[in-house]
Amino acid sequence: MVVKKKQNRIKTVIACTLFFLFPFLMFCAPVQDKGKLKDGKLYGVTEGLFRGKWWNYYERALSFAEGDFLEDAERDLRVALNQRDPDQRRARTYGMHFVDYFPHRELGIVLLSMGRVSEAIDELETSLAAEDSAKAKFYLNRARKMLLMSQSGPGDVIPPEINITSLFSSSSSLSSSEPTLPSSAPSMSSSSAKVASDRLLSSSSVLTNNFVIDISGAITDQNYVYCVTVNNTPQFMELAEKKIRFEQRVNLVPGKNSIIIEAEDLMGNKTRKTIDVIADDVGPQISVLNYMNGQKVDQSSVELTISYYDDSGVDYLVINDDRLTSENRKNGILSKVVSLQPGKNTISMEALDRAGNRTRGQIDLFYGSSESKAASLNSAGDVYLALNDDYLLFNGYTSLNDDYLLFNGYASLNDEYSDLNGAYAVGEMKSVVVSDADPTGYIASNTSVASDAETKDSYPPEIVFRGLLRDMGTDSGIVMTGRQKDNRFLIEGQASDSGGIEGILINGRPVVESLAGKEIFFNRLVELVEGENVFSIEATDSVGNSVTKKVRVNRKIQKIDMNESRISLSIMPFKNECISPALAESVYNLFVDRVINDGRFNVVGRGEGLEAIMRELQLSQTDLVDKEKAVRAGRLVGSETIMFGKIIETPDSVELFVYLTDTETSRIMASHDVYDQRKGRNELEFLMQGLSSKFIYSVPLIEGKVLKAKGDKFFLDLGKTKHVNLQEGLKCIAYRSEPFVVDGMVLGEDITVLGTLVLKNVQEKISIASLVEGEVGMGDENLSIVDKDLVITK
Repeated sequence: MVVKKKQNRIKTVIACTLFFLFPFLMFCAPVQDKGKLKDGKLYGVTEGLFRGKWWNYYERALSFAEGDFLEDAERDLRVALNQRDPDQRRARTYGMHFVDYFPHRELGIVLLSMGRVSEAIDELETSLAAEDSAKAKFYLNRARKMLLMSQSGPGDVIPPEINITSLFSSSSSLSSSEPTLPSSAPSMSSSSAKVASDRLLSSSSVLTNNFVIDISGAITDQNYVYCVTVNNTPQFMELAEKKIRFEQRVNLVPGKNSIIIEAEDLMGNKTRKTIDVIADDVGPQISVLNYMNGQKVDQSSVELTISYYDDSGVDYLVINDDRLTSENRKNGILSKVVSLQPGKNTISMEALDRAGNRTRGQIDLFYGSSESKAASLNSAGDVYLALNDDYLLFNGYTSLNDDYLLFNGYASLNDEYSDLNGAYAVGEMKSVVVSDADPTGYIASNTSVASDAETKDSYPPEIVFRGLLRDMGTDSGIVMTGRQKDNRFLIEGQASDSGGIEGILINGRPVVESLAGKEIFFNRLVELVEGENVFSIEATDSVGNSVTKKVRVNRKIQKIDMNESRISLSIMPFKNECISPALAESVYNLFVDRVINDGRFNVVGRGEGLEAIMRELQLSQTDLVDKEKAVRAGRLVGSETIMFGKIIETPDSVELFVYLTDTETSRIMASHDVYDQRKGRNELEFLMQGLSSKFIYSVPLIEGKVLKAKGDKFFLDLGKTKHVNLQEGLKCIAYRSEPFVVDGMVLGEDITVLGTLVLKNVQEKISIASLVEGEVGMGDENLSIVDKDLVITK
């Protein structure tokens, strides 16, 4: 009874207390602002119940700002900041609800609209220090420009300064803290940083025998570098900085390539720098003027007369290991006395030009008795006149046993009869060069004919290939299996003609332009595409006879460089918060196409291909930005990663934010956004290029090697010092590479995949990795991963 009375007394006290406190609590509780009406639309409202939480004030502030009620927006943003600071992506509100929270950024935009520029700059810089966003960079550029304009005088016209730091290095992730423009294509970094054949000719010119060149540098300006273009192509950059580092890969064409770098600062001051790159893909041309391959000589020494030519200049010539200087001249004639031994003497020649192209060749001279006999007639009675040591005149018929006689370059007579008349130039090594016209003059037995009889040469030159193409016929083929970066092939050989070579063409482009001679050695570097490549080599002699040989090179890319070996990716449709539905679809397609073309990821799911998965998971528009549901969708597709995000359009802007998430661990690997106030197709394409390049930069494609294999741990030479964006959880393919040799010739790399590693601990200079579960330490051929094996990121 006593207990019951006490309980009733407590209830009475609580009821009375609440009765008196209720009006006070109602007065203190946050009340939803009724909003402000403008042009028929209500601003300063929230979707749900206003509970006075930071996210309520933030949402209401954005609504006020949209209606240009700036004082109200500033008030609510400062209240939100008092409750929660700093800016953050996916800030948790309650339960499993998240919101992108940028009060400093939005406050900076509001203050800028109110003309309080310095305060706006402080807020925008604070926002970027906490969380990167393209929108903050866009308005910070605008605020800084307004501040500079207000402080500038008539003398503030100093343009940016462009400094080229390298014309040789490979594209790689930079470890510098200075802002760097992201590359628009996947880079392949390695320990090699310089191509030895490149040569700096002057401060504004470089010579190379490569098809591409990597140019990098720094641009400085106290008025903030705002825009950079290379050969009229704008580099994607969002935030203007006082110092910007850039790097760009430029494709070259043979000859002079002018690379023009232009920079502009926020004040509109512009500057330009031009670098001339001479791309030389043709080796030095060497011509032996006074002897032919296979020629018989009667003296124990000969003086070779050799002419040379190269557009970029010849460094030196080597004849039988004796180096002859050419003083970097483009052309000239050198002589060299060579001693001969009885029999066959092989004389080798080599020339190197300033671009690093090397031409090699050799001729055989026979001193004394020849190792091969010339074609001859049956009896002396058949020989009317020996015009000189090399020519025989015949009339009537002849029977040739083991030797062959070529007439007009076509007929081959062996044990046959002929009633043709002709003058024949008989060479060594059982070869006969034919002239098809009869000598003029009276012909009779043992009667002289005109010693200056004219003959017409109808026999075409002979092309003999060297290097990988040696011993190949008129229409030959070769298979080159190599890395993606190994796209060059050397066509080298020699052309011979007793009357002199006039020109050599490869696919219609001259190789020999300024030389003539009986023996000409040539080479050219050609670029290969994946699949079959056909090259036509044509040589023409001094009277117009020509011969053509075709070379077919089938280029095959190693599996580790194929797109299927990259990280598999599905790209979910973006949450659509656009005024125009067509804009959302256009942006999505432009982005997916750009990611596919860049080749960093292996896109296995997109758009319509994901609709069935989305229906199965019953995904709504809101679910398209739910990480857990996006991960589930990615797993159903079978992709290692998935991208999801949202696109927001206002009357005067478009913004896209995308996450990249590991479907196995649900870890967010990278997140990036883009923002602009222009919505044209060209501008959107440029934005999507920039967004794709951000993900390439965040998930780098790099190579390294195994420093130490220790049990289930593998120490790799990959660290944050060289690769600033390297992150734990990134997978690598371990492989072993050996030269692929056929008949003593290297045709590419023989690569064996050993397994897949995952980075567990990324340090400054090294990374520690372990085998992906299920690999059991074995690869394609049951080989374990050992020291000095190689790795490439997926």
